[in-house]
Amino acid sequence: MNYIEEFKSFLNSFQGIEIQDSFELFNVFNLINEYNSIESDRLISDFLRYDLAAFSQVADTLNIPESKEEAKALFEQIIDHTVPCVDPNDGDYIVEGDYKNMLHAMMALSFVLSRYFPTYFFPYFYRYKFYQLEQTAELCDIQLPPMPKANDWRGRCMYYWELCDIFYDLRVKNDWISIELWAFLYHFVPMCLPGADPISLPETPTHIWWLGKREAIDEYRNTTLTHLRLSARMGDLVIRYEAAPTNGITSFWRVFTDAKPDPLDPQYSNCVIGKKQPTPLLTLDELRADAYFSKHPLCKRNFLNSDGYLISDEDLKQLLRLLKAKGFNSSL
Repeated sequence: MNYIEEFKSFLNSFQGIEIQDSFELFNVFNLINEYNSIESDRLISDFLRYDLAAFSQVADTLNIPESKEEAKALFEQIIDHTVPCVDPNDGDYIVEGDYKNMLHAMMALSFVLSRYFPTYFFPYFYRYKFYQLEQTAELCDIQLPPMPKANDWRGRCMYYWELCDIFYDLRVKNDWISIELWAFLYHFVPMCLPGADPISLPETPTHIWWLGKREAIDEYRNTTLTHLRLSARMGDLVIRYEAAPTNGITSFWRVFTDAKPDPLDPQYSNCVIGKKQPTPLLTLDELRADAYFSKHPLCKRNFLNSDGYLISDEDLKQLLRLLKAKGFNSSL
């Protein structure tokens, strides 16, 4: 596919003002809804709004970089020395050198930097969707930066800058203005990608995982992105336990993508699950009353900190026994 020529035709269908308006800084909540619905939970809180306001205050004090070297130095200055804070009395701040919390705010920082210094920075929508960034790199025949280690928090913050460096070169190579690069990445490329839905899944899962926390749903593909160990593989089975409000097992899922490191995801690794199969509700009290599960380690700790727990084949067999007694007709 000659994506450059296709993209030129794509741009001709837009009015420039429409693309420009869509990437305005304070339109980010609409942007997140459109391009990264996994972040939707943050929309109901003030965290993102605080981060945007705080980083905007910082950006107002900075000089416009005139080279990639100056842009990199500016970015390092922010993550190494800046303490974003809207109101010190609120406690919403990042302590100097706290790269872990800076990583949580990286999406907001990318929005602000791309608005103030669009020549060198771009808005980052790939958190929790790293597979799409990999697909984009393959489409554009570019090499992504080496993956930092999970505990290298500063290196993971710097990964954003390394992406800025790569996409700056892509933009210059194709003679795009900044807003055209962003339109290419987020308007055009997703239409050319296969997404996360697999054509076929292995019949037998390699692992069986326990998933207990509330997850955000990608309504467009009826999938959920979740954090599992890096050993999770496409075709694995996931048992969904809803801690609230039902406090019980509600569904089975299949893993659609191998778990991959995501340097800008604070939890580091994630994968996409789908093919949801609802089950009759099997509550914690019912599991505790069962002779087999009353002695199970998960029941003994009330399923606390149980995400990513590996379930045995015998555990699954016993769960199916209880679910079938409730009328569940499983094809597992």
